[in-house]
Amino acid sequence: MKINGYRCLRHDRTLASRKNHGGGIVVYCRQDRDISQLEGGAFCTPNIESLWLELRLKNSKPTIICSVYCPLDTKLENLQSQYNSLNITHRSDIIIIGEINMM
Repeated sequence: MKINGYRCLRHDRTLASRKNHGGGIVVYCRQDRDISQLEGGAFCTPNIESLWLELRLKNSKPTIICSVYCPLDTKLENLQSQYNSLNITHRSDIIIIGEINMM
């Protein structure tokens, strides 16, 4: 779906999720914003689906944004493990958004 003035960043659900159809993660960001997917920043597992992005604003340190879908009974350690695998070397604020059903 196209929204005028916005850029679509997405990661479609894969077979690794063990779900049969549809799904995935999408983020819309204004076209004038400097945002990109982190290298290795798309995950699709039975436990969690996420898209990790970096937003860079003028005169500010980068902000990490994680758009996430967590099925019921997901453990926080699953999200922490994904973050750790990204090898982020600089300190950043982190914003986590989405449907989060964690225990």
